[in-house]
Amino acid sequence: MSVIGYNVKTKQKEEMKNVVIDKNGNRCFAKGESKDGQKMCVAIGLANAEKEIKAGHATKGSGW
Repeated sequence: MSVIGYNVKTKQKEEMKNVVIDKNGNRCFAKGESKDGQKMCVAIGLANAEKEIKAGHATKGSGW
């Protein structure tokens, strides 16, 4: 499963592309793009962030 975020323009949850996960303590923020190229961001837990990075769905950003 890949990272899912809420697209404010379309008001729907969508799969994110080009995801980079930044870490701040135990809080993580996944930043990426929708299929239409709109920027998206979602807060996720540390365990889920590590799982997505290990699966290859995201890359590490700042704070790691």
